[in-house]
Amino acid sequence: MVTAVLSRAFNLQRGDGRRAALLFTYLLVIITAYQLGKTARDALFLSVFKASKLPYADMAIALSVGFVIAIYVTIGRRVQLRDLLVGCLLLFAVVQTGFWYLAKFHPGLTWQYPAFYIWVGIIGVLAPTQVWTLANYLLTTREAKRVFGIVGAGGISGWIVSGVLADKLASTKGLGTESLLLAMALLLVLCSFLVIALWRERGRTAGSGAAAPHSKPSAKGLRESLGTVFSSPYLMSIALLITLASLATCFAGWQFKAIAKAAYPDKNALTAFFGRFNFWAGIACLVLQLLLTSRFLRRFGLGPALLIVPLAVLSSEIAVLAIGTLGAAILLKGGDSVVRYSLDKSSVELLYLPIPPDVKLQAKSAIDTVIWRVGDGLSGLTLAIFTDKLHWSAQRVSFVNIVFAVGWIASAIAARRRYGDTLLQSIRQRRLDAEKQLAPVLDKSTADILASQLDSADPKQVLYALEMFGVSQGGASHPALRDLLRHPEAAVRRRALELLDRAGDLWVLPRVEEMLKDPDADVRSTAMLFLAHHAPLDPLTRVQELDGLQGVSVMAGIVAFLAQSGDADRLPEAALLLDRMIADKGEAGKKSRLEAASLIGASPDAFDDQLDALLDDEDPEVLRAAAKAAGRLRKRRVAPRLMALVNDARVRDEAADALVAMGERVLGALRDQLVDGDTPPAERLEVPGILARIGTPDAAAALVGSLLEGDAELRFRTICALNDLRKERPSVSIEGPRLRAALGFEMMLHTRTNQILSVAGPAGSASAAAPVGQPTEVVRRLEAERVREIERIFRLLSLLYPSTDFRSAHFGLRSGDVTARDHALEFLEINLDGELRRSLVALLDPTVSVDARLAPILKRTHVAPPNADELAAALVDSEDMWLRACGITAVGALRIRHLVARVDACLDADDEILREAAREAKRQLGEQGRK
Repeated sequence: MVTAVLSRAFNLQRGDGRRAALLFTYLLVIITAYQLGKTARDALFLSVFKASKLPYADMAIALSVGFVIAIYVTIGRRVQLRDLLVGCLLLFAVVQTGFWYLAKFHPGLTWQYPAFYIWVGIIGVLAPTQVWTLANYLLTTREAKRVFGIVGAGGISGWIVSGVLADKLASTKGLGTESLLLAMALLLVLCSFLVIALWRERGRTAGSGAAAPHSKPSAKGLRESLGTVFSSPYLMSIALLITLASLATCFAGWQFKAIAKAAYPDKNALTAFFGRFNFWAGIACLVLQLLLTSRFLRRFGLGPALLIVPLAVLSSEIAVLAIGTLGAAILLKGGDSVVRYSLDKSSVELLYLPIPPDVKLQAKSAIDTVIWRVGDGLSGLTLAIFTDKLHWSAQRVSFVNIVFAVGWIASAIAARRRYGDTLLQSIRQRRLDAEKQLAPVLDKSTADILASQLDSADPKQVLYALEMFGVSQGGASHPALRDLLRHPEAAVRRRALELLDRAGDLWVLPRVEEMLKDPDADVRSTAMLFLAHHAPLDPLTRVQELDGLQGVSVMAGIVAFLAQSGDADRLPEAALLLDRMIADKGEAGKKSRLEAASLIGASPDAFDDQLDALLDDEDPEVLRAAAKAAGRLRKRRVAPRLMALVNDARVRDEAADALVAMGERVLGALRDQLVDGDTPPAERLEVPGILARIGTPDAAAALVGSLLEGDAELRFRTICALNDLRKERPSVSIEGPRLRAALGFEMMLHTRTNQILSVAGPAGSASAAAPVGQPTEVVRRLEAERVREIERIFRLLSLLYPSTDFRSAHFGLRSGDVTARDHALEFLEINLDGELRRSLVALLDPTVSVDARLAPILKRTHVAPPNADELAAALVDSEDMWLRACGITAVGALRIRHLVARVDACLDADDEILREAAREAKRQLGEQGRK
């Protein structure tokens, strides 16, 4: 019963409870011990010394901590974390017993009280930090957000227990304040056993296949640990936050002690007062922790949580400054302690979670010990100046602490901002590691390396290099190609000239003129084509001078001369020659038709019939050349034919390029084809990519208009096209309201898929007789659709928030790495707002139950969630064959016998998937009947 209540309250998942209970107990005992020591040290110190001397003790703690931490880190480099923690706790207990003996039997030794004050301060630095270090070592980001609320409640409970014990022990005759020291030693011994139990839990978790805890980080010295902090802007922001928090809270703590000492001069009375304060403040803190911390973090995120304590200190300091009474001091200390040890502590610990495990332990130890104590030391120095030297009262000191509280607020805002950036960097690093591979694209330096192979003495190697260069560099030229025009091998000269022709390299025109007299006929013909393309001349004058030119070369040269002469009367003659070239069918006439297509693209727009004939050619290479010609001429008239060719994989790229080249001219036709349900689906699927490449505001509007299209694949292509358009032309505006509507639509569809899978998938068929690991075709398709829905959701988020890297978050969510997945969900929580955050994060979190995933969406839409039988019955009655197959699958998985007639009716259905689902459901229902 208690477990169920806690699971609902803190959203605990399987495996969380045991670790949460152990960490809760560990922190409870540690804080009880520390608070007992702290209460005793304050009372004992103030019974001998004035309150104005407290700052010097605080400075001594800060100086001592640096020395102690250096030893601690050095030992930590040589021993396992478990042994380090257990050894520290036992050492603390032994020394604490010694202080108890001195205070009990030798109270006149006044040096022991400052020493004990410093010793408790050192324990307060190390012991609680060790709890949170071990917690960070055990938990991922999302686990921590679920568990830290309970763990933090352990610390608060320890605060309450210490208050009760301090009050009772100090008020009991024969015990008094000194007895608190012995109780502290016993509790520290108990903590060592809890550490051992937690370490065993760590091994159990790693062996169960759950989220494996972090591997042991490489140990570093204190100097290296501090260097790690100072080299990271994010860790520096945490360090600044901790320093300012330490300054402000130390000031508040001193003011509270000074005012309390004036009100309770007796040592035991002061100890009892501190105990009662700790008890009631702990009660308030525990209520806040249990009822608010986890809910607050889930609802508002990390940023607001980090601001609560500094705002409370700021407002309380104003009250102390105004009235200066014990009540105002209690308000100041209570506001600080109640929130700082509940909401703020959990929030600050969350800041460490995005840090890589190999630096987390060192950085956290350095910040929580050295950096925090530096803040204590600075506060002690400042207090000593204002209280002991300038003799400022506790009330007047509020002026200084107001300044520190304002700085604390500013540092919290900066840390929150860097937290999101660090989460994203963590996810990106995992994505980059996963995607690391050799790029198949040749950059300029690679092209130079390939070009160097053209100097080979082996003609075959040179020809191979030329082919590779042509494939990789597209229409680019290179100086090495020009040198090959004088190569001794004719095949090399011809191929190099073809590449230079394609690149339009006019630097070689004089050499090409010379090549019209090349000994090889193929080279002479290629040179004639080059000149026809780039330097039109009267080929008749050349034909009379040259022998051995191929007919295609001669005819192409004549057509180029007639078409580009500027004389309209010669165009009909050019058309007749083109007709002859196009009429040359079959493989033998392919080169002639290719040249005709090339000439039409380079000539004036006067050969519509010839272009139409080429666009109807049966040869894919000729079709590609014709599509290129249409694109160069921007012939809107042939757009319908090009749209049909887009569906032909052999010509798709060239047809799409041609449509893109026409731009706004074909926008209306593309929009009509996109929304026309009678257009073949395959043709509609190619339209979004073309619109994205056109990239105008009207093209973007056409894409946005199809975001709610019923065809899932078309919606996906449309969203991808908008992503590409935004990437290439970020200045083009995309309508936000339609994007938000599309996001809501996809979230609803994802909700429906999760509902169906809950009754038809593995969750719904947990008791099914089908062998585990053999999902039906329906379930496989549902799982695939769920993955695609998530991708559409993230792509829409990228459009709505273009400056936020949701692509990396999507990778993290799909990753098998639990830490990356949790970081991705945390990234969503801190970058999304309000209802969208609450709905979407729950919907995408695979660790929560289906009901918990669907609840926020259903609540927003005021839809009551159907039970499994109702959902299955509704799906079976659907007119959509796919949804009906899902329903039939659910009927079998859930053994819903009153729907068996519906299953029988589908056994002879025309749809194959529906028939398979019905046969599987019939088998499952039959097995239940036999049982």
